[in-house]
Amino acid sequence: MRKSYDYVQVLLKNSAAVFLLLLLFFNCIKTPNFLTANTFWNLVIHATPVILVSLAMTFVISSGGINISVGSVMAISGMLLVRLLPQLGLGTALFLAVSAGIVMGVLTGIIITVFNIQPIIVSLGMMIAGRGAAQMISNGYILRFDSPRLMSLALSRFNTVPVQVFYVLISVLIYLFIAKKTTFARYVESLGDNYKASYLSGVQVTAILTAVYALSGLMSAFAGIITVARAGAADPDTIGRSLEMTAIAAVAIGDTKMTGGKARIIGTLLGAFIMQLITTTINMNNIPYEWSLVISTGVILLAVFLQNIREE
Repeated sequence: MRKSYDYVQVLLKNSAAVFLLLLLFFNCIKTPNFLTANTFWNLVIHATPVILVSLAMTFVISSGGINISVGSVMAISGMLLVRLLPQLGLGTALFLAVSAGIVMGVLTGIIITVFNIQPIIVSLGMMIAGRGAAQMISNGYILRFDSPRLMSLALSRFNTVPVQVFYVLISVLIYLFIAKKTTFARYVESLGDNYKASYLSGVQVTAILTAVYALSGLMSAFAGIITVARAGAADPDTIGRSLEMTAIAAVAIGDTKMTGGKARIIGTLLGAFIMQLITTTINMNNIPYEWSLVISTGVILLAVFLQNIREE
């Protein structure tokens, strides 16, 4: 009896990996032409913006916060890049686009900590204002560009391996190092576990949370740039639309508690792939797209439910 209980706990603890394996198994059996290199590369390419944003979102949620402005930050950075590209060149335009994402994150963190406003409210305001700012940058139009160097940031391949694979690999390694080897991650986790106790024990709450949201802005800017480079155009309405929900779902599925606490980077990576694989499964089996929304919602609810019943 005890052994059965232990097996259940192991399955619950690794629920993201189990569910991903089940999805892969289903696709191997039911989805035509799924077992090809191109299918795998396309999965990584489409999942890359979600993965980049989700990695930083893991620390945001670990700190006990949330950031629903990431899609708008993607839009601002993407629109700014394309708007500035002809006048300033690629290097300067990239620097300013990334800087804009960081500034948005810093502002979010400062407002939350200095004015003691709930993260959901602050990031909601930033989401609305950011989408408006993206519209203002483009005057409401889709901006197109002709820059092979910019497009190569998302379309390059090394032999047959897309450049996005390296973006994901490097980002995951960096965030794993931060989560496992730095005191910064310990402070973030302590804020999520007990904000008041962390403050009273001398943790620099303003600096830590500002850094957390700045990281979120940075990764959102990168995701926006890659999205624009791949599309060959920048649309203020569609860049990053609803991506904040997908990123939050990836973190929840990956077993980082929504109330804060330990950041689980590998879990988030698996969660992001699960979310993208659901969409890919729906598309490749000619099922109406609306079903992916229904299934994704069910997966999110299941992930949170498993968090609640899992033994610590």
